[in-house]
Formats: sequence, structure tokens, C-alpha cells
Amino acid sequence: MTSVVEAVYTASNDEVGVARFSKKKLLFDIYNNEGAKTHNQFTILENKEYFIAKLQHDDLLKIFTIYSPKKTERIINCYILDLGNKSLKKINLFKTVIEKRQGLFSGQNKRQTNWAISPNKAFFVFATDNIKKNSNSYKVHVFDSESMDLVYETTFFENTEHFFSSYDIAIDNDAKVYSIGKEYKNGRRETNYTDGNPNYEIILNKISKDNTIVERIKLDENQHITDLKIIQKENQLNLYSFYSEKIAGRITGVNKFIVDKQDISIIESKKSKLPIEVFSDLYEKEKAEKKKEKELRSYYLDYVLEDDKGNTILMAEQFYITEHYVNNGVNGGYWVTTSHYDDILIVKLNNEGEITWGRSILKRATRPSYNGFLLDKKLHVLLNTGKKLKIKEDGRVKASKRFLESTALYNYIYEENGDVSQEKIRENAGKTTFVPFLGNYHNRKFIMFNKSRDEKKVMILTAK
Repeated sequence: MTSVVEAVYTASNDEVGVARFSKKKLLFDIYNNEGAKTHNQFTILENKEYFIAKLQHDDLLKIFTIYSPKKTERIINCYILDLGNKSLKKINLFKTVIEKRQGLFSGQNKRQTNWAISPNKAFFVFATDNIKKNSNSYKVHVFDSESMDLVYETTFFENTEHFFSSYDIAIDNDAKVYSIGKEYKNGRRETNYTDGNPNYEIILNKISKDNTIVERIKLDENQHITDLKIIQKENQLNLYSFYSEKIAGRITGVNKFIVDKQDISIIESKKSKLPIEVFSDLYEKEKAEKKKEKELRSYYLDYVLEDDKGNTILMAEQFYITEHYVNNGVNGGYWVTTSHYDDILIVKLNNEGEITWGRSILKRATRPSYNGFLLDKKLHVLLNTGKKLKIKEDGRVKASKRFLESTALYNYIYEENGDVSQEKIRENAGKTTFVPFLGNYHNRKFIMFNKSRDEKKVMILTAK
């Protein structure tokens, strides 16, 4: 039976719960501390029911799906695996009607930003949208995470003229929801035709059951933003993003906005350009100096990690798609589309939002390959690449797989000051290639599964 791992969760007793999807089934497995399977069960899915999100807390693994019984009807379900008593149950959360051929969720990236859970795990929220013919409508559904009851639902943006694109969402311990996104002034173009300035405003919404507060974050003329991530503090929100001086989607440096949670006013904003080390890891010395005056392109923000001192690490991977034509001679030819998951950008900020160091991982891959986490003040980046890292003449390290070369699992270890070393964890063979991208770090352990669809194995890496 072929299946894809969508969620991995380590319970308080060190058992590992895993959710897998096959064509018509949602499967749950439980493994002990040694990686041996101790329990498994499954449930049958509807024909048009798909995975959308996962949630893990209090020894519960919750899998959310969206079911489309009709072209205009969408039902959100939740399947709950209790790792303590090994029980499984299904709950229908809510149903909604949309315009034909429109999605219920937009703006999703590979990390998914349409839901969030409160710091105390008491509430979670789904943000949905429906781009109708005459208006753009956006709504939140807030649930009690223990009872799974609906606490409230409300529309927080509805406009007949302007399009809104969501960046991120957060919910606090009082069930207040914070939504950050961009509102376009004209159409959906990133820049104005006339002056090249941003054609949008950054909109921050604070949403409660009774009302919504809106704050507009003013950007400089040469400050273009593609994405923003929310990190909650006790009395404030920290908003992080990359910015460009020319057009959204490119990178000149890093932004940090500090927001008062009470009235969502902007307390402070900080803007810092990328250091030369980011480019020196990617290019030869002379080329790095020239590239520093330009901008990085096609990077997508994956991780925002905070340590106990308030330092923050941002990680982004370069993603783009290429096509090339394969000529078969007299039989014509065909187009081949290739997805590229290449270089990784890493930037560390101090508590004031200033860049303390920046680095890059020079790599080439055709599928999502990495995962990052903080352990004992060090950043660990796990990825699969060719069996041997290529050391260039100038000392730069390149991670890529050569033709017919076998692969290996590597750990890039970054010290507090940005110094890096590479450690080969294991060489891969046959069906034993484990995938860090879908792994999970919890309680000093990193758990991941091999990429084989029909012969699942688990790897547990434990900190020394």
C-alpha cells in the first residue's frame, strides 16, 4: 500500500505517532522509543477528501481534511488520535459554501499558514477565504482545542474593490486572532506602473468575537515585502520578513516590526541589509562583491526559530521551476518540467532585530530536502545530498548529487557565532533514504521516515 507521511508527533511517554495518507485511507501508526511499531489503525476517506493541516498537543495528533461533496460545498473534518489510550475519532468542524472553482484556502505555502494554535494550546483557528464575483471575503473560525467546540466565527475583511492576500495568522491565550497580509490598491500587481512603489499596504487585523481592529503598516518607498511571519510574545507581536528595494519576491535584507498586542500599534521597526557572508558562501570572492549590490531571488521563508535569549533565525530556500524540450526526432518531442529546491539562506537576528550573522548553504536538489531546528544554542540543518560534499578551491562547500552518485544524510551545524561544520550522519542505500523535510523535532529527538511508499521505516536521532 503506497502512502505519504503528513505528520509526526512525539508524545510525553516518547512514543511516536504518525499520520499517513494513501489514496483512500488515513492511517495512524504508533512506534516505541526504539522505533518498533506497536499500534496501527486506519479510517476510510471520502473520494474528494484531502489533507490540509496537522495539530499536535497534549498527546493528541489531530489531522484536518477538507471534503468537497459538491463544487460549491466544503466540509472541514478533524481526525484525532489519542496516543495515550490509542483511540481514534472523527469530528465535523464546519461546512461552508464557496463560489464555483474557487478554493477555501489561499496563500498556502509548504509550511501552511491558514491555521494556528494558542501558546497555552487552549484554542486554535482556521482562516478561510472566498473570492466572490463581487467581493473578497475572509473569515476566521475559532475552536476550543479540548472540546473541539466552535467558540466564534466572524468575517474580518470584505471588500468589493481591493484584493487581500494573507501572510500569516496567530491566536493568543484569550482567543484573540491576529492576521497579517497585504491589501492591493489596484488589481494584484506588486508595484505601481508609474513610480515603481509598492501597489499594496500591509494590513494587520486583531480579531475578536465582537469586533476587529485594523492597523496599516507603512512601508518605505524602497521597501517591498513578499511574506511576513508572526512570533507571539506576552505583550507584543514580532513580525519578520525579507524585503527588497526593487520588487517583492527579491531579497535585499531583513525586516522586524514590533507590535503592541493591545492596540496593534507599531512600536518599532528595524531594517538590515544582508551581510557579505551570505554571498561569499554562494559565489567566488569577486562575484560575491558584485552580487551583494544586487538582490537574491526566488527564496521562500520556511522557518522562524527563536532561542531562549530572544535571538531569531530566519531560514529560506530558493525555489523555482524550469522547462526544457526533449526532442525525440521523427517522433516529435515533449516538455519536461523540473522543480528546483536550491540554496538555503540563513540569517540570525539579535533581540533588537539587528543581523548578527548571515550564511548560505550552496546546494542543488529537485525536491524539498531539509529541516532546521535549534538544540543547545546551535542550529542544526539536516538534508540529503550526494555522498560526498564538493569542496571548491576557495573553500566553499557545495551540496549536490552528481550523475549516478549515491546519496547521504548530512547535518550542517551552526555555532552561536555563525561558524559552520558538516557532519555525515549516514550513507543512503535502496529504500533507506530518510526525508528530513517531513521530520519532527521534539524533546531533543528528531524523528523522520524513509521515502519508500510501501516499506515505511523510522529513524530517531537523539541528542548526545
